[in-house]
Amino acid sequence: MKKILALLLILASITLASCGKKKDDTKRIDQPGEAIALDLKLEEAKNGVRIVDVNTSKKEYYDIRMANDAHSTLFVYNVMLDEQFETHGNLIRDAQIKPLIFTANIYEEETVKICSTVFDSKEGITKEELGVSFDIMARSSWVDSINLEDSYNAYVNDGVKNNCVSIVYLPLFVEHVEDSKSVLEIYVMMPVYYELTTCADGVISSTAFDGLAVKEFVFTEDYLLSSLK
Repeated sequence: MKKILALLLILASITLASCGKKKDDTKRIDQPGEAIALDLKLEEAKNGVRIVDVNTSKKEYYDIRMANDAHSTLFVYNVMLDEQFETHGNLIRDAQIKPLIFTANIYEEETVKICSTVFDSKEGITKEELGVSFDIMARSSWVDSINLEDSYNAYVNDGVKNNCVSIVYLPLFVEHVEDSKSVLEIYVMMPVYYELTTCADGVISSTAFDGLAVKEFVFTEDYLLSSLK
């Protein structure tokens, strides 16, 4: 667990290992382990509702789906900060907030299209659809960041413990069809909200996360997400 948390933090310039620009003709398919697929209800996303209607007769389109009961698939992941503050001090200024994916490669132009579709101001996801009280963040890029200065100061100056970044993820299924050929089938755990909080014994200080499942990923083959490498 400590290894995962350290890698999730932006200790240096970190890029998504599976993201690139060069294209090939090989179809890229996600292969998540059975345990995590069941835990994160990935099949419900795959067989769910389209976020935006698509014309499947076109040569190129993106089919992006979430579960019909999207609220039941939302989960929270807490990036614990205290040990990182203790080890690295104020060198840790920001934490990256990025989607979690599995084994398939994904190209930069695909990440742009996915984000622009999911967070489109007119047709994208809404808090009413997700059944949540918090506002869906206006995300325009694959990687976002949150400043940790307030949490660090609270830890050092005020003795606040169990500091963390609490992130709400929405499981999505994405298929990219290009030249009338399916070139990508991938699951994306998309961040839809995050907040600096404290968390002890699974209880998060902010009420925004009430009623949402808190996940603690185990560093095993089934749970080896590419953005944790």
